[in-house]
This record gives sequence, structure tokens and C-alpha cells, in this order.
Amino acid sequence: MGGRRVVFAAVALALASPAQGQPPAPAASDTDNCEFHVWPADALMSVYYGWFHGSIVNGQVSGRPGYPRVPPDPIGTRTQSEILAEMQPHRLLGRDDYRLVVHAEALPSRAIRTTAGRLTDSTSHCYAELIVDDVVLQQGAIDGSFLNVLIHYRDFGPDPTPRRSFATWSQTRLTVFPPGSPEQLERALAEIRQAYRHDFILFAQAALRPPRRRR
Repeated sequence: MGGRRVVFAAVALALASPAQGQPPAPAASDTDNCEFHVWPADALMSVYYGWFHGSIVNGQVSGRPGYPRVPPDPIGTRTQSEILAEMQPHRLLGRDDYRLVVHAEALPSRAIRTTAGRLTDSTSHCYAELIVDDVVLQQGAIDGSFLNVLIHYRDFGPDPTPRRSFATWSQTRLTVFPPGSPEQLERALAEIRQAYRHDFILFAQAALRPPRRRR
């Protein structure tokens, strides 16, 4: 009976061991299937604070009489997607090993605000989302012009709900946009798109700061 046990143990060991001359298959890294999903916002919105106009939303972009003119679709959804793909926002947020997935369409505002879980059907072991909610041109007769961008970041890890959520506005001053003459158009468009990039850098810096301790 003892001899049989020795034989069975030897057979079991042989089956459990890799074949001679063949190295064992490497274990998959936890980050091999990580995904970082990014969504652009809808078209540019605007708000203007002037001597005779008070905070009318989209007065400039809609061509409302009495408001500064804004070129059509200066930083639309498609342009934002191209900038996001170029900027690699997952790297700005320390997720270099994640696979970047840039979506072409903006999310509905209701979905951004009410969805508790993942905004996709991804089952990735590690998963994060970055959503551009609003892109707003702010103009004032006294303060000047700014590009304000509202961004949400949600880090899920392997969980169905976020382990960490962070959202804030970023603001960058504009000096040429909206252009005052046709000759300034190209420079103004370059400026607002660069301001969009800069707002992302500001957001990433804020998101990476350690949380303040409560007193």
C-alpha cells in the first residue's frame, strides 16, 4: 500500500510540473487589461458679464445681438477628442500602464451626474474614467476672457463603483480669443485650443495633490 502512494505522488508531481525544456507561461500583469476611458464635452458654451448685459448663457456663441462675436465651433467635440488623444491624460494622472480609450461623442449631462458605476460595459480589472463636462468661454468687461473647463475623474480599480472621485473647474486666461478681426482668427483658434490643454494640466495637478486633512 505504501508503494502505491509513492507511485501516485510521483505521477501527480509529473502532471503538475511544466514539461521538460519548456519554461512556465508568464503570469499576466495586473495592468495588462487596464483601461482609461475619456469623453470630450459638447460644443463651447459662453457667459458674458458686461456693462449692459448680465450673465446671459451662450449669448456670444449663439450670435445674440450686442455680444462679442465668436467663431463657429472653435473647440467642438471632435477637436476636443483629437486634443485628448494627443495629450495622453492617463499619463498626466499617473496611469501610464492603462490603455487609453478616447470616445468620439460627449456624454449626456444626466448620465455624468447620476451614474454611480462605470459608464461603459468594460469588465477591465483596473479601470478609470475622465469626463469633460462643460467647456465655457467666460468674458467680462472688467476681468477679460477665460476658458473654463469642468472635468470629472473617477478611479475604480477592480470595483464596480469608484474608489476615488474628483471634479473641479480649471481656468486659463485668453488674450486674443474671441478674435477682434479676421486677421486674428487663426491665432485666436490656436489660443483657445492651447488653453484647453492648459486647463487639463491644471486639473491633473489638482487631482494629484494629497487630500487635505480635516481638523
